[in-house]
Amino acid sequence: MSNNIEGKVIIITGASSGLGEAAARLLSAQGATLVLAARRADRIQQLAEELQQKGAKALAIATDVTKHEQLKQLADTTVQTFGKGRRHHQ
Repeated sequence: MSNNIEGKVIIITGASSGLGEAAARLLSAQGATLVLAARRADRIQQLAEELQQKGAKALAIATDVTKHEQLKQLADTTVQTFGKGRRHHQ
């Protein structure tokens, strides 16, 4: 069975706890590159460092999803960090 997640860049909002944190752990274990977003910068930074110690690619960006400008910055930083226009073909 092919892993459709490995190598993909995924932004997870609400990654500081609950379902967002659980999704980050699961997707990281499957080889995804993660951009962790939440208002609690200390929590997502700690999670990013934990995932990195396990060999994952993870970036923490403090983001309030109710603020349009912060969402734009999240997307822009993701593209600048991990590239633009990469497409994976099956």
